[in-house]
Amino acid sequence: MFDAMRNGLEGSANPSYSSDGIGYENGNLVTLGLPISEGCGFIGATLLISLMNPLHDAIPRYLAVYWERVHPLLPIVHRASFENAPEEVLRYAMAAVATQLLDDEEDRVKGSQLHELASREILQWNIQVMQAVFLCEYFARFRGQNAVIRPSRLFEELYKRVLYHHPTMIDYTAPHLGQQLPIHSAWKNWVNAEARRRLLAACFFLDGHAAIYQQQPQAGQSSVESKPTHPTIPLMGSSLRLWEASSAAPWAKILAEDSSAGIPVCVPSPETMTPDFVSRQMSIDRMIILVAEYLRIPCRQGLTAPSALARKSSVSEVDPQLHYMNSQFSPLQPESLSFQPDFLQPPHSRTRDSLDMETRIGSLFPGCPVASTYLALHHTPLHDLLSVSGGSWLFTKKVLPAAAFSVHQRRLKTWAEIHHYRQGGDTNLPPDIAKLSVVKATKYAARSIVQFLSPVSHGVPQFAPAKGAVTEDRSSLWGKDISDYWALYVCALIFWAFGHRARSIPAISSSISIVTNVQQQQQHHHHHHPAKRQRAGNIRASLTSKHGSSAAADQRAMSWLRMLGADNITEEDIIRARSRHDSMSVVSLVRRRLEVDCIGGKNRLYVEAVAVLRGLEEDGEREDKPWF
Repeated sequence: MFDAMRNGLEGSANPSYSSDGIGYENGNLVTLGLPISEGCGFIGATLLISLMNPLHDAIPRYLAVYWERVHPLLPIVHRASFENAPEEVLRYAMAAVATQLLDDEEDRVKGSQLHELASREILQWNIQVMQAVFLCEYFARFRGQNAVIRPSRLFEELYKRVLYHHPTMIDYTAPHLGQQLPIHSAWKNWVNAEARRRLLAACFFLDGHAAIYQQQPQAGQSSVESKPTHPTIPLMGSSLRLWEASSAAPWAKILAEDSSAGIPVCVPSPETMTPDFVSRQMSIDRMIILVAEYLRIPCRQGLTAPSALARKSSVSEVDPQLHYMNSQFSPLQPESLSFQPDFLQPPHSRTRDSLDMETRIGSLFPGCPVASTYLALHHTPLHDLLSVSGGSWLFTKKVLPAAAFSVHQRRLKTWAEIHHYRQGGDTNLPPDIAKLSVVKATKYAARSIVQFLSPVSHGVPQFAPAKGAVTEDRSSLWGKDISDYWALYVCALIFWAFGHRARSIPAISSSISIVTNVQQQQQHHHHHHPAKRQRAGNIRASLTSKHGSSAAADQRAMSWLRMLGADNITEEDIIRARSRHDSMSVVSLVRRRLEVDCIGGKNRLYVEAVAVLRGLEEDGEREDKPWF
């Protein structure tokens, strides 16, 4: 491997190349390599400069953070194998992800540089490179310098490799110690097979999670319906002790004591799934199960499909340019769309009632903010919401022509006012919007924000970090995953839209009796805004609020959210509690949380999210300006 990096990360991600294969980017000479075989879409570029010493010197510290804070929640890298012979590309990818859990602006900037470097060094396929591809995709989808909303070709290639190229790996069991194979060789064979199982599980989670959060198709998904098959997705928790063994000897000892420890455990069938089983799993396994369960909910047709008007204007609610936006590695080519595992296709026999599935997910994942976010988005036309709140910008791209943006506006207005349309007897509603519920979306969004921002309590221990994970300085579930900001952001937008008609409806939420633990709220605020020397100025700036002191505003907003997310609240109660002032208090609450964490200015979607919320705050109190 060579040490290289690209300067001038603030500039374009695509350099200009001359016909002789040599180009210049920000004054740096760039030479192009030839694509390698086996379907890899981009070899990377050799940059004829050395990796800056400060960045290189910081990697060991970032790797320590990775093992301490990322690995317990996402144990896909075999530590003993890595430390024995680390691939540079994996070091860069691991370090890049770790920086996103640090609160220093310089670390965040270095993280973007390391991610860029790792993305350009995918030279050959082996286990560590495959792990690096996954971590690069994980970083790019939520913390990349460009808005990436589609899987990369390399990620699709990785997914195919772990899914298809080793058909017996799921059935693989650790060899009995009495066999002739030397223990060290048996251990290495097991580690190789287990690494691929974990990559398959991780790819399944990331692909589904990002698709749900952004309402995008999954890897290679098309509109072709097929007979559904139940995926065999492995879980990671049952083999964790074997995975953490530092050498062949302790690995063999564990197997000698418990021969079943080497037998892979997979996501159980829906018929045998129980809340008790879910609660006993480690964090990543619970999220894998959650994605599998959510994907069984009947599809909401129209959320990502073009409307008739949009088809006529050649622009859909999901702009084709956005729908297949370039990945961080290379443009998504048509041939890559042929990858579509059967279980990722939208099956026509998803007939289970949506309401039953929502209840089921609530019972399997009580207190889980990610589950609440999934359900909120299930009732939300997200692309309409993002486009209108962003002032005709969707995933950092301008919505064109103007007629397409008008479609977004009308659809969002219909969704936000659908309760009043129905009360007035209006049945002429877009079919896809008519199936959605702004009230249910609001209720689930309220639960999500409360679950993310409330201090972790004994009532929801199953969603705290797995045993053995290091306790972080944050006391809440917010910030444990690099995609958490997106969940808070879209939930805040739901409340912005929910308050659309509130100007003509008396706000009664202040008259509803709400029991609030003031001391708990103050403790939450104290822990959530630690006095970090590097960003003290940002914190002080973010604590100003139009609604009074931030502590009082947060307390009021959280109280209102708890009331709206209560189990016994009715849809009529939620409609009556609609309040523009309280909705904007929620927007302000989320904006302050995100603004404190969004540092470095290198994460495109994150930066845009904070900017949009700040703009909504500035306009939200103006009675003379319609929201949409």
